[in-house]
Amino acid sequence: MSLAAVLPAIQGALAEAGLDGWLLYEFNGQNPVAASVLALGTHVSRRAFAWIPAVGTPVAVQHAIERHIWRSWPAAWERRVYSGWAELEATLASLVGGRTIAMEYSPGNAVPYIDRVPAGVLEMVRAAGATVRGSDVLVTRFAAALDPDALAGHVRAAEAIAAVADAAMRRAGDAARAGAPITEHTLQQWITGEFAARGLAWTNDPIV
Repeated sequence: MSLAAVLPAIQGALAEAGLDGWLLYEFNGQNPVAASVLALGTHVSRRAFAWIPAVGTPVAVQHAIERHIWRSWPAAWERRVYSGWAELEATLASLVGGRTIAMEYSPGNAVPYIDRVPAGVLEMVRAAGATVRGSDVLVTRFAAALDPDALAGHVRAAEAIAAVADAAMRRAGDAARAGAPITEHTLQQWITGEFAARGLAWTNDPIV
């Protein structure tokens, strides 16, 4: 779903949480939340921000040589372009100075999955005059929720994984009872073969 479609809901959630806005930051894949919400769809090689205020129109903060990554940004919404660090800091100060904002930040790294903003960026935003709070409530509602198709895929994957897990346990048990136990690596390779046969995709091989 596009940011424009969920903007009223995001702004309502910001108001409920007592926040002035949500400042999304992305650079070089550091913040998948921002990449997902903004639907950038490409690699970001310069610092990019998007300010979503509780009231008003969102603002994209884009580097002069990377305007192309904002193709999905609605024409009616504001864009501010910077070239150097001084312009960036001044732009951020004008947007978030004196405001209480949400970012992908977890105090003490208590929730590492949400702690996506580097300490240096956090310092820069605070120096711009903002009070920063975690965006966990917003992420839960607008970046981590599954649409019907994603939920159906999740259910299919869970069922397939459960079936493979049960079969793997039986396979290991049968081998042990036969006096020829199999190694963890052999069982792992069998599991990944079953995953592939069922059309599953994975990043890291399972631990056996």
